Amino acid sequence: MSRQESLPQIVESIRPHLETELSRNDPSLIYFGMESSRLLHLQLRIPVCGLASRALQAVLRDGYQVDTQLVSITTDVIPSYSSEDIPHQHVRLQTDEHVVDPSFGQHMGLFGLCYSVAKHYNLSDLYPDERIAVYPLDHTDQFAEDFANHGHARIPLIPMPPYRERVPYGVSRNASLDQSIDTMQTIWNPGEYVPHKLQRTDWEHDIQTAAESISKAVLVRINS
Repeated sequence: MSRQESLPQIVESIRPHLETELSRNDPSLIYFGMESSRLLHLQLRIPVCGLASRALQAVLRDGYQVDTQLVSITTDVIPSYSSEDIPHQHVRLQTDEHVVDPSFGQHMGLFGLCYSVAKHYNLSDLYPDERIAVYPLDHTDQFAEDFANHGHARIPLIPMPPYRERVPYGVSRNASLDQSIDTMQTIWNPGEYVPHKLQRTDWEHDIQTAAESISKAVLVRINS
């Protein structure tokens, strides 16, 4: 990382290329089908944290000599996730000083703004302006509070999904602002994150393979 470029600037320069390559990958095609290539603004709003984080980690390492750690939290801290048989995880990156969360916007789904609602009603402008969150570790509580304020204020503008979504979506629609802040501060509490290790499942290995392919393609775009 040069003296002229901050980590947020570097990540933002990578972001458009990452979105383009994500749009060509299987998870995005599952969500968006043939529309994927024209829905770049929603690529980081779907539950793609493991794939996006791994790909971004490789690009930062190989293209910018920025080392990050892949970390995760079990999302049973989210209301309604705790009732599911298989624990879900949220994966992101961090350095000694910063959090880098390439799919933080997916948590707008807790307020009802899941990708299908955003796409169906053309409401992508209700997401936070940033598509990848980069903030100091010691600013986590404020980041979470700002996100909760953002989501809570937009609940009246978010219609119900055109079809039933996964269990946690919309669970904060009837929560108080204080409850929403507590939930978001729990989701992003750095003390709850642990190093994320590749699980011995075909799905995890598929994600790793896809992330490596995406990162190489992103680096080609950056260097062309």
